[in-house]
Amino acid sequence: MNINSGEFLVYKSCGEGNTYKFWIYNKGMRKRAISLSAMEKVLKRIGADRVSESGKEALREVLEEYGEDVGRRAWELAKHSKRKTIRSTDIRLAIR
Repeated sequence: MNINSGEFLVYKSCGEGNTYKFWIYNKGMRKRAISLSAMEKVLKRIGADRVSESGKEALREVLEEYGEDVGRRAWELAKHSKRKTIRSTDIRLAIR
């Protein structure tokens, strides 16, 4: 936790003794779902010898945006089927 960067760890009790951790960011910051090291592994797997930080960040940004779009469409399909769970079939249909 780094107060200077604007991130805070918040604990929220949700009944029955369950406590969940939430990261809260201010100043427009958000935690990334995909690590830069994962982006480097992907790019090296396809044959890249070297990968710059900006290249890793650009790929991460594109993949996260695409993933959010697919996830949003899959969620709509699950809601239409009156389900709360997104299934692999929803993801496959959302990609089409």
